[in-house]
Amino acid sequence: MGLKITYKPKFKAQPIYHKAFGLDWGEFQLHAFNMGKILHKHMQSYITTNHKRSGATGKLAKGINFNVLSTTGKISWGIGHIPTLNQQAKYWYAINYGKKVNGQPFIPGGGKYRPVEFEDGPANSSRRGQGTSKAIKFRKLTGGELKPSVIRPMHFIQDTYSLLIKHTRLLLLRYKK
Repeated sequence: MGLKITYKPKFKAQPIYHKAFGLDWGEFQLHAFNMGKILHKHMQSYITTNHKRSGATGKLAKGINFNVLSTTGKISWGIGHIPTLNQQAKYWYAINYGKKVNGQPFIPGGGKYRPVEFEDGPANSSRRGQGTSKAIKFRKLTGGELKPSVIRPMHFIQDTYSLLIKHTRLLLLRYKK
């Protein structure tokens, strides 16, 4: 048997909403909710268009979801659910930050293997860090060879967060708050 608790506020929230937003509270909620949907689509699009290598599967972009957390008297939504991302695209942290969760730089192959052939031909040191083709053959590093370069971060979370700030300011300006 579960525990049932009921909270009853000692005030009515409706007059506060009307004082702060006038009769526009419902419209404000709708715009705030739609802003979440726009940011969700933006994050997925950003990941899809800014991936560094060809052959992307789209698992990361598909793993980013939009969750409605609450709409009772407030707007509360979230984009991306970490347990879902860890299940569908474990590499999301390395792609966004360019690091492992423990803070160490993420080097493909653990820094022990070097790509020797890509989809568009053999490895070429003059194109180091610039190529977008997927590596298809590797060999183990020996002696004093240079390690593969650290993965470049995409910063898709930070990009979407900056857009959230921009949209929030525009929304508040619209209602002169």
